[in-house]
Amino acid sequence: YVETCVACVQVDEARALIAELEADGAYQAERGLLSEALEGQTPMALQAYLDGCAFCDGAGEAQDMLDRLAALAELRAPCLAVAGLPQMGGPRKLEDIDQAKADTSCGKVAAAFPDDGLVRVMQGRIAQAAGDVASAAAAYAYGMEKGVPAAFGLAAYAQYAPVDGGAIDPMRVEQLALAGAQMGDWLSQEVLTVLYSKDLVPGKSGRAAFEVALKIAEEGDPLAQYFVGHYFMTGVGTDASLEKAALWLEKAVEAGYSDAGSPLAQVYEQATGAAARPGLAAELYWSALGQGDAAATQHLTTELAKRSAEVVRIIQGKLREQGLYRGAVDGVPGPGTEAAIRAYANSLGSQG
Repeated sequence: YVETCVACVQVDEARALIAELEADGAYQAERGLLSEALEGQTPMALQAYLDGCAFCDGAGEAQDMLDRLAALAELRAPCLAVAGLPQMGGPRKLEDIDQAKADTSCGKVAAAFPDDGLVRVMQGRIAQAAGDVASAAAAYAYGMEKGVPAAFGLAAYAQYAPVDGGAIDPMRVEQLALAGAQMGDWLSQEVLTVLYSKDLVPGKSGRAAFEVALKIAEEGDPLAQYFVGHYFMTGVGTDASLEKAALWLEKAVEAGYSDAGSPLAQVYEQATGAAARPGLAAELYWSALGQGDAAATQHLTTELAKRSAEVVRIIQGKLREQGLYRGAVDGVPGPGTEAAIRAYANSLGSQG
């Protein structure tokens, strides 16, 4: 009324009421919640404001922001699916990014929302996959300025594993990773786990690595589940426990982290009594071998003599089914068995 009135007969009254409202504690508290929700661009907080406001003078602004965020989320989804990190539902490895599809889907978001930090970071990941390290670094820097958690993890990893193979600064890597970790980024915490497990940061070692990994493993990070399983298997940072190692490695395998298959097979093979599962161990070794897993290939060739007789017997049977082995299925790890395994692994490599 004050801003649009013509005669303005009651303008003084209106201004007095406005002043009274603005001085009201409840009103100020409500405005504070709105400001926080708008600044954080948090859909849940914006909806909570709309559902619980009494004065609701910012309802239009809150609804506009909700609509904008919904449109952004809808556009982001295809981009994150092809270029996002595993925490976002995207591929873990850079080589698994479909460059053409990623450029198209993420480009659409950038065109509609040019200031969106997350999509800019994803474009950086696409650039990194294409070998454009400079563009990737610039995108991660922009993302960090915008407070995008993933930007810190990607920047930390880029510094930990530089493409030119140069020296790394563990303290700088930790600084970046800690910032991302505080915002819940999985990659940042994975980097911390590796740093600490390799004793690259003074005062931090296996125990710190285990604690960081356990936190995100419990949140559902498959790589961290693999780390935790490995730590329980080897006794790094915690007491060794094959039972707990199996539990976490099983979770990692079920979540699709195939590299956990080979160590899980070892756990099943090493277990004693009722916990021993040589049949499952052999199946896991065979499956990992079929996926080109280097650890499984080593376990079944150069380390074949360390395998249990039951595991060797099952593998021999599978090799015979493939027509690669004509010897006895007796569980004895002889040179004929090893040669057949190598032939099988090589045949898969030539097909790939």
